[in-house]
Amino acid sequence: MFLWLLLLIPGCVFVLGIRKVPEDTVFTVHRFGRFLRNLAPGLHWTIPLLDRISHRTRMVGHQVSL
Repeated sequence: MFLWLLLLIPGCVFVLGIRKVPEDTVFTVHRFGRFLRNLAPGLHWTIPLLDRISHRTRMVGHQVSL
């Protein structure tokens, strides 16, 4: 029983941290209220309870210069 708990808790933390960003969207991640990074489309991992998605920006119709 104890072994199952040791495997279950880290597994749940890992699954809760997975974020899927849709195409044409950028997420802004803040940690403790400060900007940390932008998440481009795709799968990303964030630290649960520390990182917060603060803005979801749709990039449809926006001009982005590289």
